[in-house]
Amino acid sequence: MAADDSIAPLRQAMEKLRDDPEGIDWARRRSHARTLMEVFKAGGIVDREAVLVPLLNLLADDPKWEVRKVVADDLHFVRQADFDRLLNKLIQDGNAFVRKAAENSRKRRRKVKVGLKQRMQGIDLVLEQYQYLKEQYGEEVAKAALMIGETYHMALASNIAHEMKNDLVVLQGRASALRERVAARDYDSAAFQSSLDRICGILDRHGTLVQRMLEYARSRTTPTDVGLDALDGIVQAAVDAINEAAAAHEPWRRVQLDVDVQKNLSVSVTRAHIEQAVLNVLKNAFEAATGVATPRVVVTGKAANDHEIMLAVEDNGAGIGGKDLDEQKVFVPGRTTKADGSGFGLVIARNYVEMHDGELVFESEPDVGTTVTIILPRAMAGSGTNNA
Repeated sequence: MAADDSIAPLRQAMEKLRDDPEGIDWARRRSHARTLMEVFKAGGIVDREAVLVPLLNLLADDPKWEVRKVVADDLHFVRQADFDRLLNKLIQDGNAFVRKAAENSRKRRRKVKVGLKQRMQGIDLVLEQYQYLKEQYGEEVAKAALMIGETYHMALASNIAHEMKNDLVVLQGRASALRERVAARDYDSAAFQSSLDRICGILDRHGTLVQRMLEYARSRTTPTDVGLDALDGIVQAAVDAINEAAAAHEPWRRVQLDVDVQKNLSVSVTRAHIEQAVLNVLKNAFEAATGVATPRVVVTGKAANDHEIMLAVEDNGAGIGGKDLDEQKVFVPGRTTKADGSGFGLVIARNYVEMHDGELVFESEPDVGTTVTIILPRAMAGSGTNNA
């Protein structure tokens, strides 16, 4: 938070520059710009609306490019609303040095976001997002968004608690029965094995659910270790993983998997994230396909245009429509039409894809099947480093 002695000279500068953009010597204006950006670096919020933002706007329009460049150099430290607006201005600046500085700030913005998310957890992050919505769209919209989040949180917590409660009843019953048999020295190995299998099955299922929830919590972090990778290599890794899982799951072994991915297509991604996204989509397709007589999953990857690649995973399962399809397209975490589903797989996939500036599209038709399409920016060979 900025101290009053830091704000006072900035307030005076703002008042002078409002009347005359050159009312202060340009070297002093540049000095004020440096001080202002230091305040933003430190997270200064005192008199933000009255002083900091108006002065930031004035200096971003300063007649001297040297002053505008100071703003552009550290633009990545300002709040999102101001960043977006001023970036659009400065990347079109008439001076090449200013434009370059703005471009560099855009690249560094992602790293700043990582740091903020690492420092901000739980309620702090919620309050930061609430404040952003309030400043951008007004308090009414911010409160409505907060209420939606709270309602969803309560619904998800209720659903998971209900599921856990039911399983706890089973676990308690099995444990009590085993304890009674031990007390009575009734060592029926078949009964013991049956109860232990049931207990282990429930524990395994809850372990998977917890892992999915942890993956979901991490799936909105900014990508790190981004490198250039071949699309067909990423898909092959996911296919290998699904084949390994199918070897241990008899219904999946019946699925005919056809893969046709165009060669020489590259994407700049965190490979582990996109592999996981493709694998989650494949798992979803295999689960859907096993419900028909001749299950089939088709994977197709190709260039959509000069700037995007498109990876489609199509199954011939039962498909969904109506309200279920509408809900699936919203990708609500924890919502699933499957008896044993967690409702997190496709949401995690969507999050990973979107964090790489991509899009995940879900299309389905009852009695026909489902197609999930991943769209990612296409990278040119030589534009990155392979992290395989």
